[in-house]
Amino acid sequence: MRNAFFFLVLITLTLSCASAQQQPIPIEITPSIVVHSPTPGQNIGTKRLIVSWEVLDIDDAQVLTALIKVDDRFVQGYGPGEVDGRMNFSHPVARRGEHQLIIIVSLSDGSLLQATVPFKSSGYHSAANNIENIMANSTDIDVPANAHTLGDADAPITVVVFEELHCPFCARHHPDLLKLQEQYGRDKIRLVSMSYVVHGEKARYWHRVMYAFGRQGLYWEFLDAYYQNQREWRYVDPSDAWENVIIPFAREHGTELEQLKIDIEDESIAEQIDEEGNIARRSKVRGVPTTFINGHSIRGARGLEIMQQVIDRLLASP
Repeated sequence: MRNAFFFLVLITLTLSCASAQQQPIPIEITPSIVVHSPTPGQNIGTKRLIVSWEVLDIDDAQVLTALIKVDDRFVQGYGPGEVDGRMNFSHPVARRGEHQLIIIVSLSDGSLLQATVPFKSSGYHSAANNIENIMANSTDIDVPANAHTLGDADAPITVVVFEELHCPFCARHHPDLLKLQEQYGRDKIRLVSMSYVVHGEKARYWHRVMYAFGRQGLYWEFLDAYYQNQREWRYVDPSDAWENVIIPFAREHGTELEQLKIDIEDESIAEQIDEEGNIARRSKVRGVPTTFINGHSIRGARGLEIMQQVIDRLLASP
């Protein structure tokens, strides 16, 4: 049993890049987890929840997994080797009222740590995702000839999504994109999937695997399968991925294994992933998922309705 310690939780509320930091507020909380943001009881207003946290003083133990929830909803997860120093991310909290940020960390010595921070939200609202603002601005997206697409090449609507396999919001967004294409038809909607890797080399490895499957006509099938199994597969180390994930999936779909192994290591795949990331940065993509509908951008997993509104306006315009 680990000795119990109480640590100071340094809470810094960040409402914008220009926001002034509040003075650290000491509170008693679960040992070894330091939460820097949000402030206990703070109303974040209509802004995104800024989460900043780290694990300290765990001696020789290692962080195996970290699970982050808002109330009872999973919003972020980390596997072995993915928690390194201070971790930061943001999350839109749509529902007004009181909430709890919950961080659960498991250590290699068998310890289970938990930190709970109460906060309030007035309901997230992004002006950038207002329909009038979306329609008022557009960006020309340079879609490479080798990009992975689904739908007719001459479809009047092209939906480009920058995504990453480890992103839980991308997993939530993906079914909506498929429903969108099913609703309007592949003759009206062409989907384009492009990579923007933000979670490091482990996530990048899985993108190489997906692109390798894509060379055998299974890009979209692997993308679907990964998102469906994301909570398990993202924690599989690349050294174990071949036996535990890749071979079973390949055999199920009749894939040529030797060619697949060669393609995973092919540097041209790495270059394609890099170039798509460069396109994302040139297009001012700030995070994943970001969706462009004929160049009109929607940030985050905003649901079907806002995408339908954009498409209906585009189809109705002369």
